[in-house]
Amino acid sequence: MEHIVIAGQQIELTLMGKDVLRGVFIDAVLGYSFYKADFNGQRFCLLVSKREEKLTPTKYKQLSNRLEQLLACPIVFLFDRLEYYERNRLIEKGVFFVVSEKYVYLPYLIINAKETNKKNADALAAAAQFLLLYHLQAKSITGLTAKEIENLVPYKYITLTRAITNLEELHLCRSEKGTDRQKRIFFDDAPALLWQKAQSYLSTPIKKVVYCNEMEAVKFPICGINALSHYSNLNPETAAMYAMDESKFRTAELSRLFRNLNPIEGETKIEVWKYPPIVLNNDDNIVDRLSLFLTLKDDKDPRVEKELEIMIDKKWW
Repeated sequence: MEHIVIAGQQIELTLMGKDVLRGVFIDAVLGYSFYKADFNGQRFCLLVSKREEKLTPTKYKQLSNRLEQLLACPIVFLFDRLEYYERNRLIEKGVFFVVSEKYVYLPYLIINAKETNKKNADALAAAAQFLLLYHLQAKSITGLTAKEIENLVPYKYITLTRAITNLEELHLCRSEKGTDRQKRIFFDDAPALLWQKAQSYLSTPIKKVVYCNEMEAVKFPICGINALSHYSNLNPETAAMYAMDESKFRTAELSRLFRNLNPIEGETKIEVWKYPPIVLNNDDNIVDRLSLFLTLKDDKDPRVEKELEIMIDKKWW
């Protein structure tokens, strides 16, 4: 397959390789061909089924939700034909689809209808929090476009535009169009003040914690108390502690890097994060100070509380 037609336009398709699909669950890879496409500057992933049988609309929605999180772009299904009632049920579920040059349901390409019902943001989404902490610690992104930021961070354009909108809604940044008509993000506050303003919107990056007895020698960032010991006078613990985002965790799990993986105990502690850990020095391979603070700020150990306070003070002053 080389192209599809949307609104009279021929949309070129590019087959996505195994390197891009690394981390995608095996059932999806076996069941579909994945193509990347662009329509009027909006990128999406087109899925073409390798099987004759169709899923239920609910299953299509669940599949698209999972894949959108992994691939960071809208998921669109291609069908040879759909009955009228099938199209209506897919639309009711919010499933994006194309029917062989006849019907198209891609509302996000024009106006995202969900925006009218959207509640005002009261917290930072994972990608928005990552972007803020990256700006505060790794590299200033003020004055950059989402496309320019895409070259710096492990997020795609569509996710970055949503993250910037999230930051704007919480008055942590602003955006404006320059003379080149490109929309750029700006942080007007000094880093220490911006960190303070963001406090009520930040949350722990940890999604879940698991343990294992042994782990293949893969270089994941060090987290937890062992990371805090790097930034402070606290002694490290004997157990190894590593952080990874959900995509890397799934890939490692499928590759059988863990032995006796369980949610209770083990010689190695694994924190599965909502966003990729920010590592500022590859030689040390330690998670960043601010994310670390967010993972440990509710620890009631007086020693931990004291060292966290010292670490944050050192960061700003």
